[in-house]
Amino acid sequence: MTTVHHLYSENRSSGTPTDFTVNWRCPSGHNRISLLMAQIPRSFYGVIQGHNTFSLGPMLFTIPPGNYNVDTCLTTLNGLISGVCFQPITFNRKTGKYTIYTYADSMTFPASSRLQPLFGFPDGTTTVSTDPSGQITSSQVVNLSGLSTVYVTTNLVHSGLGDGYDNTLATIFVNNSVDFSNVIYQNTQVDRTALPLVSSKDNTLQNYDINVKILDEYGSSVDTNGQDVRLVVLTWRQDDLFPLLKSYIEVRLNEIS
Repeated sequence: MTTVHHLYSENRSSGTPTDFTVNWRCPSGHNRISLLMAQIPRSFYGVIQGHNTFSLGPMLFTIPPGNYNVDTCLTTLNGLISGVCFQPITFNRKTGKYTIYTYADSMTFPASSRLQPLFGFPDGTTTVSTDPSGQITSSQVVNLSGLSTVYVTTNLVHSGLGDGYDNTLATIFVNNSVDFSNVIYQNTQVDRTALPLVSSKDNTLQNYDINVKILDEYGSSVDTNGQDVRLVVLTWRQDDLFPLLKSYIEVRLNEIS
């Protein structure tokens, strides 16, 4: 026997849209679980509150949270740092890199900052020195897209790897979706992506609260700015292959109709 479970954050008993608690009811004996479908709003920002500061010399600057393209980012940056620059920042559309023209001797990023890719520097960069002509040029192509990957995690699974993502049910790439749309995930390899299901201690119907999180590449809950997440998971006994396929086909037909 297979069972389809709808884990919708709008039905949560507590938490947020991407870190929530819901009630879980599952027949005893089920030992496998797989994420069947997911709908995750791409309402998260490329520039995130609390991770959006940098410095030029002693001056600290904050980029307002939101999504940016090259032109809007250029306008915002030039408005912010004009006081420490001897000419506006430029963007080379052939190389995909910024050049900052500044009186400051260096550009620095605090440990909490995630702006390095936006400026065209590797994640984790702390200091970039100004060259003798007063220029700071990106070392790599700028990345304004923000998150590229999200992780659906739950205490229903446990890999034991101890890597910070050992409760990951599925990894979803999000760059194919546009801002303020939905990231749609459909699993066509349900049996191959199945994981062992963490069971309750008794042999009766499992009925208890579980936790679900949508994490980013830094291990933090994704901020969808109030928009809810919808997940559909499938559970079954490992030897129930035919019912698994039948249930999957029925779910897909219902989604199409």
